[in-house]
Amino acid sequence: MRAKASDSRRSQSRAWCALFVAMTMLGGGLVRGQDAPTPDGFVETLVPLGAPREHWAMLNGSDTASPDSRHLVYQERKVKDDALMINGEMGDPFREIYGPVFSPDSKRIAWAATKGGPWKLIVNNEVSLKVRTPVSKPVFSPDSARLAIWSREGKSISLIIDKQVGPTFTQVVRDSLRFSRDSVRHAYVAGRDGRWHMVVDGHPGPDYDIIGSMPEFSPDGARLAFAAGDDDGWWVVADGTPQQRYAQIGSQPTFSPDSNHLAYWAQREADGDWVLVVDGEELAHTSCDAHGGETFSPDSQRIAAVIRQGDGWVVSIDGKAGDVWDAIGQGSFRFSPDSQRYAYGALRDGRWTVVVDGEAHETAKAVSQVGMQFSADSAHFVYAAQRDDRWRVVFDGQDHRAFESIVAESIAFSSDGRQLVYIAADASRQFVVHDGEVIAEADEVRSVAFSPDGEHLAWLARDGHRWRLYVNGEPGAEAF
Repeated sequence: MRAKASDSRRSQSRAWCALFVAMTMLGGGLVRGQDAPTPDGFVETLVPLGAPREHWAMLNGSDTASPDSRHLVYQERKVKDDALMINGEMGDPFREIYGPVFSPDSKRIAWAATKGGPWKLIVNNEVSLKVRTPVSKPVFSPDSARLAIWSREGKSISLIIDKQVGPTFTQVVRDSLRFSRDSVRHAYVAGRDGRWHMVVDGHPGPDYDIIGSMPEFSPDGARLAFAAGDDDGWWVVADGTPQQRYAQIGSQPTFSPDSNHLAYWAQREADGDWVLVVDGEELAHTSCDAHGGETFSPDSQRIAAVIRQGDGWVVSIDGKAGDVWDAIGQGSFRFSPDSQRYAYGALRDGRWTVVVDGEAHETAKAVSQVGMQFSADSAHFVYAAQRDDRWRVVFDGQDHRAFESIVAESIAFSSDGRQLVYIAADASRQFVVHDGEVIAEADEVRSVAFSPDGEHLAWLARDGHRWRLYVNGEPGAEAF
C-alpha cells in the first residue's frame, strides 16, 4: 500500500519517533545504538534514525516500533521508489512495499515488495520466497515462528504459510486468519462457488451458506468454535459439531480461560429476547431484550453478563441478577485475578458510580473505565473519578488528592500490588504520583512504569524542549 509523502520537515517526524522508541524504558532486546549509564545499573539506549538523504522523504504515518520498542522502521520515498529505514539503515529501493510487520518477539521484520516484476516476501532483509500479488500484509504467529501472507493469482486466492501454498478460493475474509495461542494451529474463512468454508490447519471444512463469525480457538488450542447460518437460522459450530439452531447468534463465541466452557448469546425468535448459552444450555436469569457481553472469571468457574431488562440494566453473575441501573459502563465489568471479587461502572440519575463486590461507591460526575483495575493480589481496587470538575484517583474507596486531570492509562500497580503510580496534571504542569504522594513534576510526563520486581520506578519527563529518562527519581545521562 502506498502512503502519501509528507511535505513537512523530516526532522520533526524523526524527533517524534525518537520519543516513541524511548517510551518503553525497562524492556530487553538488541538494538544498534549508543548506550549510556543510568541510575541503578540500567542502560539507556539511543536508536539511530538515519541521516537525511537527498530527494528522499519520510512518509507520514509509516513509522512502526517493534513490540519491545527497541527497533524502529519507517518508509521513505524518492519519486517512484520506496525504501525502508530500519534502525537508521536504509534498505534496497522498491517500486512498491506492502508492510512492514514486526514479529511478536521483535526479532524479525517482514514485508512484501516488488521492483516492478515478481513480488517477494522479505524477512530481515533476506528474500524468503517469491509470491504472486499479495493481498495482505504478512502475519506472524504468536510465537513468531510462523509467517503467513495472502496471495492472488488471477481470480484465485490462497494463503501461503510456512512457505507452503494452501487451497485456492475465489473469496477470502482476509482478517479472519487466526492462530491458536500456541501457534500450532490456524484457521480462516474462505469461499468458492457461492459457499463458505472454515479452513482449519489447511483443510476446508463443510460448506455453509454463510459463516457469521471469526474462528475462535480455545486457550489450549484444542477446540474451535464459530457461527454459521442459512435462511432458516443460525447456530454455533463447536469442535465440528453444530449446536442448537436459533433465530440469531449475537456475539463471537467465547471460551473460558481453562478451555472447558463455551459461551455465546442467542435469540430464540426474530426480534425476541436474547439469552446467554453456556455449554449448550441457556443460563437462568439472562433472558433480556439487549446485552452488553459476557465475562468468564480467571478461574473459569464464574460467568457474568450485562443485560437490559425493561428500562434498566443489571449485571447477572452466575445467573443471579444485581441492582438495576440506568446504564452499565461498556466493557467496565471485571473480575479480580483470584476470581473472588468483581467491579463495574454504573449510571443512575445522571451520576456515575463504581460498584465493587456489590457495594456502590460515592457517585461522581464521570468515571474513567480506563485504569479501573484490581491489584495482582486482588486486595486493592483503583479507578479515576471526576467530582466538582476535578479528577482524583479512588483507591479502595478513598479519594486521593484532586487534580485538573488524571492520565487514566498511566494508573498501574506494582507486580506485588503494594505500590500504585499514575500521572496527574494541574495547569501547565504534570506530576508523577506514587502511593498518593507527588514525587516529581515537569512540563510533561509520560510512560511511568515499575520494574518487574517492583524495586524501581521509571518515567520520561520533559522540561522545556528536552526529554530525559528518570529511574527512582534520578535523571539519566542523555537528554533528547
